[in-house]
Amino acid sequence: MPDLVFKSPLAGVLVPGRHGAGDGEPGVVITEVRRSLFSIAPRRGRFEAANEAIAAKLGLALPQPGRFVSQERTSLLWAGYRLWMLAGPPGEPGPDFGDWRAAMDGLASLADHGNARAMIRVGGPAARRTLARLCAVDLHPRAFGTGHSAATRMGHVGALLHQVDESPVFEIHVFRAFAASFYEELTTAAAEFGYLANAIPD
Repeated sequence: MPDLVFKSPLAGVLVPGRHGAGDGEPGVVITEVRRSLFSIAPRRGRFEAANEAIAAKLGLALPQPGRFVSQERTSLLWAGYRLWMLAGPPGEPGPDFGDWRAAMDGLASLADHGNARAMIRVGGPAARRTLARLCAVDLHPRAFGTGHSAATRMGHVGALLHQVDESPVFEIHVFRAFAASFYEELTTAAAEFGYLANAIPD
């Protein structure tokens, strides 16, 4: 059987370099990232037991709706009703799916999303204004800051959005099948400010 080779969901769409208005410092920096990612859905009546097992294993409890928490570059993100995502650090080996599946046996259902999503970081002085054009979430710093997470619609696709730091830097996860069209909407929104695009290294 031939070895499977990872292909970026943005291959042929993301063109590295500076684009959009102006020729100075870009207002937006768009960076494709790759990380391990799997969902955790506690089973009916087992939420507390699942949460205790996760806390014992990771040192983090499942965050409240609309939030995410991190420990040593591994993050737990709220992703919807009774659903969370466990994300590993970009470009590095992350949580072992098989190990976690064994630990959650009988407590929660897990699914691997690492190759099923496009993951994009958006930063720069105009990042907030760019993303505000694509979603109905109030991204003002008083309403949405570091540690916040939202399962929302961005442009025409469903997305998981969270703010990584106060720079600000945001990370967006969309389903792989919608990656190209979402990226086109994102870059259209960013073009007025000028943007720098960075691809996953080969």
